[in-house]
Amino acid sequence: MTEDLPADPEDARDEGREALLKEVAVPAPKRKRRWILRLALALPPLLALLVFLLPTILSMGWVTRKIEAAAGEKLARRVTLESHSVGWWAPVTCEKLVVYEKDGTTPFLRIDKVVAKLPLKPLLDRNVELESLEITGVEARIVRRRDGSLSTDDLGEQPAPPPSTEPAPAPAPQPAPAPEGGRFRMGRVAMREVSVRFVDETTGRTATATGLTLDAKPGATPDEIVAEVKSKIDVSGAATGTLEAQATLLALDAGRPRAEITGNGSLKFGGLDLAAVANALQPEPGREFRTGACEGTVAFRLDKGGDRTITVDARLPGVVWGDAGQPATLQSPVTVHQALALRNAGRRIDIREMKITLAGADLQVQGSIDLPADDGDTDNPVDLVARFDGETSHFDELFPASVGGQIHKGPLRSTWNIRGKNTDRLAIDGVAEVTSYVFTTVDEAGKESHYKVPHPGFLKFEAHGEVDLKRRELRAAETGRAWASLDGISLDLEMRAPWIQSAEVDLKQIWMQLSVREQVTDIRTLEFILNDGEVRTSGRVLFDAEDPAWTIANRGTHVAYSYVFSKILGLLNPALYATERGQIEADLGWEIDLAGRGFDMERAKKTLTGRGKLALERGTISGSPMLGELFKQLRIGEAAKYEFDGMAQEFRIAEQKVHNEWSKWQGAGKEADLTIAGWTDFEGNMQQRITVEGDPTTRWGKTTGTVVDVLNKAGGLPLGGTVDSPKIDIDYEKALKGAIGGIIEDPKLQEKGRSLLEDLFGKKKKK
Repeated sequence: MTEDLPADPEDARDEGREALLKEVAVPAPKRKRRWILRLALALPPLLALLVFLLPTILSMGWVTRKIEAAAGEKLARRVTLESHSVGWWAPVTCEKLVVYEKDGTTPFLRIDKVVAKLPLKPLLDRNVELESLEITGVEARIVRRRDGSLSTDDLGEQPAPPPSTEPAPAPAPQPAPAPEGGRFRMGRVAMREVSVRFVDETTGRTATATGLTLDAKPGATPDEIVAEVKSKIDVSGAATGTLEAQATLLALDAGRPRAEITGNGSLKFGGLDLAAVANALQPEPGREFRTGACEGTVAFRLDKGGDRTITVDARLPGVVWGDAGQPATLQSPVTVHQALALRNAGRRIDIREMKITLAGADLQVQGSIDLPADDGDTDNPVDLVARFDGETSHFDELFPASVGGQIHKGPLRSTWNIRGKNTDRLAIDGVAEVTSYVFTTVDEAGKESHYKVPHPGFLKFEAHGEVDLKRRELRAAETGRAWASLDGISLDLEMRAPWIQSAEVDLKQIWMQLSVREQVTDIRTLEFILNDGEVRTSGRVLFDAEDPAWTIANRGTHVAYSYVFSKILGLLNPALYATERGQIEADLGWEIDLAGRGFDMERAKKTLTGRGKLALERGTISGSPMLGELFKQLRIGEAAKYEFDGMAQEFRIAEQKVHNEWSKWQGAGKEADLTIAGWTDFEGNMQQRITVEGDPTTRWGKTTGTVVDVLNKAGGLPLGGTVDSPKIDIDYEKALKGAIGGIIEDPKLQEKGRSLLEDLFGKKKKK
């Protein structure tokens, strides 16, 4: 008999759990099928509705705000967009786009409307098919601020992130390369009603491009782009000019951007004041630059390998360039023809032909220049040949600042070779020669003097040395220095001419050597034969101030006197001044050491100092106003002529005067000896004193000899007036006192002596 055992509670719990798990794990087949069916029926309409509404969603205001924020962050400026719209069949449109200045209130760029026909479907395949793009109503305003910066300088400038104290994170793994981009197909692109205005707050000048239009479209193939640009240019104080440009460019390769763009194009301008544009965009304070209304063309070609060819032809009707308020450095109509080729990806400039034609002169340049590379390579050779030819008779009009007022005549030919390992330091070798040359001077009375190089003579200059442009750049930071234009210049200059002739002087075997070392110029030698005598000069010029300091040592031997020396020698010794009708026959010799500042005579006079000696041998003086006055006072006669065996003089120059310490004249034969001492200022006023030595009685007779003896005892004849109009004003009382004082004590005898001398002086007759 089997006994029934009670059921285990744990077994009952396990069975319940298994039944529950089965129910959860396997849904009822009918419920699962209903859920899938509902999803399948609802998804296509939802997707269709979403696709249909996508342009509407993307045109909502919140998307506009997103666009503003993204553009503002990218440009680092406030950006506003009034509206935009996107449609499946309608073009993409943006209206009233404004980009502001840094202050957030002043508009920098306005665009009224942008309309782009851009099918959306190709975009899904990463392709862009731009059927058309039209931009209208563009206004841009660029400002040069008073500190010299441009309002565009900080465009897109992002603030620097604050320094982090956290350790640098490990480098993130590089993402997989992006798939190759799609293709681009361009339709018509147009810009209308475009104006760009440039404002310079420092000068108040403005330059505006108005009526600017752009039209671009596919060319002979879809990968070729043909574009045309037209604009008017208005600049403050100048006439309106025009610009027209066209280009045909191969920018795509089967719809994808080419690594390099090839093609050709041209730019034509007319009535455009290039100087006014340059002065508005890049003003140079203290500089004057004018061109007038210019016209010309620029043609270019872009070849494979980055080579470029540029040809410029331009006419500038009235170029004026130089320091403001001063005579122009250059003044001339100018025509330019220039053909350049850029090689080695723009690193080398080949100047195939450059010709600049001025009024009466031509400048031609050929050669090559290698520009510095980004890799720091310092081997950038320069090899240029420049030729400057011209008729010197036009130079006073061409170069008023340096040649104005001078009269030259004769053809100039010059060749200059410029070479260097790089542009930091250039070697200069040049030769300039003028033939059949005539140089004319005009004195205050209007008389012309002509100095000419007789045919087939020449005047030849040579220059050899270098220009250190790197040093010039470094020294440019040292402000306030005079003659900074000489920085980095190291040249040896030489000039030769076999013969220079005029009516007054005859120069032969001329040879000059100068050494220029930045602000120090040494006159190594200046030698020539002057009127059959030898002249040698040496010295130094120190360009340490606006008025350079200079020292000159000049020596002359056996130089035949000429009337052209008269004014200068008259300041040294009044007896050597002669009228044009007079004549002085003598051989001159001198030693003069001078120092002063400045090249302008009026300014140099104020600082001129020096010492010197002057000597004459075997001569005759006639037509000397001083000797004429002397002979007149001595009652010898008007036709004064003085023969001498020699004259020796020592003088010094200071306080704008020539101090004649002494000059002794040794009369020839029966002529009396004279001594002159005193001073003459640079204006010709003088206070000298003449004493007669030797035996004047033998030459001029007893009566005159007695007068001369009296005057000598009184200290000599006082010579005043000017060099060209001297005056001997005898102090009779002093002369009488000097003659009889201390010798005759009896007043009655003194009165008789005074009466006698008055007769000798002719004083009674004057009364």
